[in-house]
Amino acid sequence: MNNFSKILLILVICLGLWWGYDTFFADKIQKEKEPATNVQETVVKDTDTSKLPDEEKVSQQKKEESVFVYFLSSDKSGNQFLKPVSRNIPEDSDRVEYALTQLLKGPNPVEFSSGVYTEVPKETKLINITVSSDKIIVNLTSNFGVGGGSDSIYSRMRQLIKTVLANTKKPVYLYLDGKQADILGGEGITFSQPLSENSLDE
Repeated sequence: MNNFSKILLILVICLGLWWGYDTFFADKIQKEKEPATNVQETVVKDTDTSKLPDEEKVSQQKKEESVFVYFLSSDKSGNQFLKPVSRNIPEDSDRVEYALTQLLKGPNPVEFSSGVYTEVPKETKLINITVSSDKIIVNLTSNFGVGGGSDSIYSRMRQLIKTVLANTKKPVYLYLDGKQADILGGEGITFSQPLSENSLDE
């Protein structure tokens, strides 16, 4: 066999080996690699999904970082209505106590300039709050229950009731100078306790 025939035979063998590899082995190797890619995609999706509960917790925590305080405002016809405002609560503060301190401070300058006001006397102070497993006692100075006439006292009571109900589910009782209050003002406005939406209906 001459040299040309040997070279031709080697080329034929090489072409045969390449064709056999491409036909029988290349597809099999590619298919074996595919599951690894699918597994990686699944892991990424599972990881993203596992973050959702934490994101919901963060969202819930943000909702709990503020309290609602109720002031007053009037429409164009002069009709009075309760005006809720939001206050950011400092970390580790009691919700009811902080809401009440903000109520006693009154609206801020921006709110006041927009027509928001309060009927709670400026002299009113929060003496203390007693929190137990079944109730909350709010103890204010007696200034809360005097002055301004019956309409004013009725409005400030509505402010107080809406503010405490917005920030706790426990029954809340109002005390003035350490004694449970059931009558306010010189005209003797009565109300029921614990404080509720119906307390002033009597």
